[in-house]
Amino acid sequence: MAEYQELHNWLMHVREHFIRMDADGSKSLNYNEIYNAIQSSGYNIDMVPFQSLVATFDPDRSGSIGLEPYLALCAMLKQASKVFSLFDPQRTGKITLDFNQFIYAAAQIR
Repeated sequence: MAEYQELHNWLMHVREHFIRMDADGSKSLNYNEIYNAIQSSGYNIDMVPFQSLVATFDPDRSGSIGLEPYLALCAMLKQASKVFSLFDPQRTGKITLDFNQFIYAAAQIR
């Protein structure tokens, strides 16, 4: 039950954040709104990886995503941060991986 409550709280938090970041009230976030949302959540992602990341969740290349893809994007970022931190215990922001570690890390980010 506690895990369900934690998941529910996280989903509601992300949903509220999505609504706040939807500046034009379109019920979708354009790339600029997504970038601002990610930044305000504490992620500092350079533009090239950001564009690649968002393109993954915008398969029709419409230039915006709705709530469900945004939730998936946030879940992926949360999991990526968790996996990254396993390899960065001193929190330097940099890691070195061999191929096996890379495969393990990639498989954990779903």
